[in-house]
Amino acid sequence: MHQLTRSDASGAAAAPRPSATLVLLRPASAGVEVLLLRRPPAQDFGNAFVFPGGCVEHQDEALASRCIGLSDAQASAQLGLASGGLLLWAAAIRECFEESGLLLACDRAGQPYTPGSALELSRLSDYRHLVLAGTLTLQEMCREEGLYLAAGQLQYFSYWITPVQAARRYATRFFAAPAPAMQVARHDGKEALEARWLAPRAALTGHGLDLRPPTRNALAHFDGASSVTDALARAAACATAGVTPVLPVLEPGSQRVLLPGDADYPTPAEAPGDD
Repeated sequence: MHQLTRSDASGAAAAPRPSATLVLLRPASAGVEVLLLRRPPAQDFGNAFVFPGGCVEHQDEALASRCIGLSDAQASAQLGLASGGLLLWAAAIRECFEESGLLLACDRAGQPYTPGSALELSRLSDYRHLVLAGTLTLQEMCREEGLYLAAGQLQYFSYWITPVQAARRYATRFFAAPAPAMQVARHDGKEALEARWLAPRAALTGHGLDLRPPTRNALAHFDGASSVTDALARAAACATAGVTPVLPVLEPGSQRVLLPGDADYPTPAEAPGDD
């Protein structure tokens, strides 16, 4: 059986950073489409198509207080945490807005935020530029506009942890949600160089996209969904069954990724893990 190397000379793996990814779903003639963004070549997962997402940041603590539809206790219970789970929902919504311009928000009563005019869309775009420039936080924007993050629209369904051999590691929670109505997805030109809406099957087989295993897994999960409601029901079924972390490993001497179930994947006693 393979003996796996760690990511530094001390033999200790780098601690994975908490992160969140959001699969946005919209109706299509053949069922659903999902939003995929292409990463810049020089970044992690360079040139790969991924879902909007990124690491939890300090500002997400304040953003979590503006989440509606889910309490921190409820979110933490879904993730198997004692507290702080709502930070992942806040991070998913924030990263999605920064990278795609789509904002999952609502008013205090829970009514979805739906900009209904070109002027409102332009205002949302202006806000996004300020957020990306660092001159305004999403929390400040929401406070000015009387908006709250629609955390209740997100369905948790998957959890992947970067291989222990990697120098930069992520503990990524995957969420699914309906794409917000009356908004237009636009890549930011920095963390994403291209944005595409594609049916899961087309993304998997029809366009020659660079897709990493977690992305492929999520696309396969929603392949064949007849509607956004059906897709979200599939995600909810994962949560009901219990989400367990997936820990890929890299085969020594190559970049081949081994997944649980592969013939060469280490046995549970030998496989590396994270607490």
